[in-house]
Amino acid sequence: MLTLLFACATVQLPEPNEAMAAATPGITVEELTKGRDLLRVRCGNCHTPPHPRQARTPAWSATFTDMTRRARLTPEEARRIEAYMLAGSAMP
Repeated sequence: MLTLLFACATVQLPEPNEAMAAATPGITVEELTKGRDLLRVRCGNCHTPPHPRQARTPAWSATFTDMTRRARLTPEEARRIEAYMLAGSAMP
């Protein structure tokens, strides 16, 4: 039963690719993959991870700052997650 609940709460996160990396100068596909993996694990421990489209919303910056603090992300973890979210939000 618990597995079923988690399966329903998942979100399809875009696979990092060259187009996403190109939208974020200085970031590689490998870095974006690490960011997506961190998003799944660190954010997904407490709730459904947000889709990168959510980074387009006006509230995103404040939400990200708050969740970075609440999840006790290291600066490197936060940088990687933010890079993935912003690169993904730039995709159609």
